[in-house]
Amino acid sequence: MLLAPVLVLGFGVGGLLGLLGAGGSLLTLPLLTEYLGLDPHRAAATSLVVVGATALAGLVAHARAGRVDFRAGALFGGGGLVGASAGGFVGGHLPAGAVLMAFAALLLVAAATLLIDPAPPTGPAPSARQRVTRGLAAGAGVGFVGGLVGAGGGFLVVPALLYLGRLPLPRAIGTSLLVVVLNALGGVVGYSAHLDLDWHLAGALSAAMVLGSLAGARLTGDLSRETLRRGFATLLVVVGGALLWRHLPVGLP
Repeated sequence: MLLAPVLVLGFGVGGLLGLLGAGGSLLTLPLLTEYLGLDPHRAAATSLVVVGATALAGLVAHARAGRVDFRAGALFGGGGLVGASAGGFVGGHLPAGAVLMAFAALLLVAAATLLIDPAPPTGPAPSARQRVTRGLAAGAGVGFVGGLVGAGGGFLVVPALLYLGRLPLPRAIGTSLLVVVLNALGGVVGYSAHLDLDWHLAGALSAAMVLGSLAGARLTGDLSRETLRRGFATLLVVVGGALLWRHLPVGLP
């Protein structure tokens, strides 16, 4: 398989990430498995490297704009780092079919999440102790799922930061990138116990996605965010359904 078409597709996936602010990395694993032919374990680990690098590039831009709460990010990301390490370790021992089924289910959950507008939190604010406990637990849970299937989990982190961290939406989006970076790092550590990564492929695809995300961010004001969000949710349903259709009849080993 020629690398050039993969990089073009990676640029396109990065463009979606830049346009939507999250979720574009959900197409990285299908790109690696269905187009490039990587086995699900190696694809999940490679996807985590790409997700982490792309999120890091976005994090720098958000931090410069003052939209990152490093305290909240460290809290959620600390739990996520541990959870993602465990998820990557467990994922390396699961049958390939189970990893793909879990990822397909995650795509459908992500699609539903994209169609729901996050509302401002209501009710009394949690105490400092509750915020720490819930933040660590939520971060660990999201990190485990992300590490298992090679996703950053940003679409789940943003609502958690809104409701548990009580951050305004712009800061929740910026802070989620810090959590995604830590989740990706933990997942890579967990998977690295089982396999060696193709760092040349991961680096090239990361560069393509970063460039695509920067280009996509420049187009955000020219396109309808609502239309993009609904269109991307539909795409996730199609991809998730296709993965289930292709791999479920085989059965889980």
